[in-house]
Amino acid sequence: MFGPGLSSSMKVSITGPGDITVGTLTAVTAQDGTPGVQFPITLTNSSALGARTVVMQDAKNDVTTFSGGLEVVP
Repeated sequence: MFGPGLSSSMKVSITGPGDITVGTLTAVTAQDGTPGVQFPITLTNSSALGARTVVMQDAKNDVTTFSGGLEVVP
């Protein structure tokens, strides 16, 4: 994910029934210099299908949400 203010010190969670685990964030930079983060996620065969919201929280407790930012498909 890319955007101003994103950093690897943020906390990331995925909405839903708790069947997706978020791993350690890593800072990345787009070719145009925009900061971003990448992170692994872990699903199971029983993870619910459908769109999820990605929630990001910084050290000042400011929250950014990306509605439909992740979609679990078969």
